[in-house]
Amino acid sequence: MPDFFSADLEKMPRCGGEGALSDAEYAEKLETEEAEEAERARKYRAEQEKQRKQEEEARKAEQKRRDEEDDVKAAERYRNDRYSVKLLHQEKNAWGGSDADSGMLG
Repeated sequence: MPDFFSADLEKMPRCGGEGALSDAEYAEKLETEEAEEAERARKYRAEQEKQRKQEEEARKAEQKRRDEEDDVKAAERYRNDRYSVKLLHQEKNAWGGSDADSGMLG
């Protein structure tokens, strides 16, 4: 059968002998240990929250960069489309493909 109280037994004061703590000293010692443990837990949670915020900010920055990149690409496509249309009109006119002509070269 496992001993569920072994951790507590290690902390318990021994009766008499050297280094024995009084009940008040033992209670004070436990209180300081618990306070230190609570402080470590608070620092750990704060660090985890800080990391989570940094990751969230990085994700937002990446998404913003992607959105801006998409906007730039859309603007380039629009410019390229307009340029392509100009080239098509020039080609049509150069080869005599305008509506007024017969469509033959020259």
